[in-house]
Amino acid sequence: MMWLILFGSLFALGGASSLFLIYSVGRLPFIEVLTNGSKIMTWLLSALIIIAPTALIWMSYTVTNAIIVLLHLIFFWGLAEILRILAMKFDIATVSRSMSAAAGILITVLYLGLGWYQAHHVAQTDYTLTTDKKVGNLRIALIGDSHLGSTFDADGFAKHLKRLIVQ
Repeated sequence: MMWLILFGSLFALGGASSLFLIYSVGRLPFIEVLTNGSKIMTWLLSALIIIAPTALIWMSYTVTNAIIVLLHLIFFWGLAEILRILAMKFDIATVSRSMSAAAGILITVLYLGLGWYQAHHVAQTDYTLTTDKKVGNLRIALIGDSHLGSTFDADGFAKHLKRLIVQ
C-alpha cells in the first residue's frame, strides 16, 4: 500500500508539473506568434514541447527519471519566474518571460547534467585506520547513494564492486 501511495503521488506530481509547464510554455511570446493566438493550437503546441522530451526521457531511461526531470524543471523555472517578478516589482530589472524560461531550462540542464556526470564517474575515497586491536588485514567497503536501477543496472554496480574488491 505504501508503494501505491508513493508512486501514485509521484505520478500526480508529474501530471501537475506537466500541466504547469504546458501552461507556462503557452504564455511565451514565440508560441503566441506560432499559433496566431489560437488557444487550442497554443495548448497543443505547448503540450508537444513538454510531452515529447518527457516521453523520450521515459523511453530512454525510466518513468521515474522523466518525472524527476519535470520536477527539477518546474522548480528551477518557477524560481526563475519568481525572481523575474520580484526584479520587476522592485524596479531592479526588466526581464522577459522568455529569459526566465531560458534560465530555468539552462539551470535544469546544467544541474542534472552535472548529477549525471557524477553518477557515471564514481568517486572513490580511501581511508587508512589504525587500531591496537588484533583484527588482521580487514577491509571494509562502504557504498552510498548508488541509485541502483536509475543510474546504472546490476552489471554496472557489479563492475564498481569488482573494482573495489580487486584493489
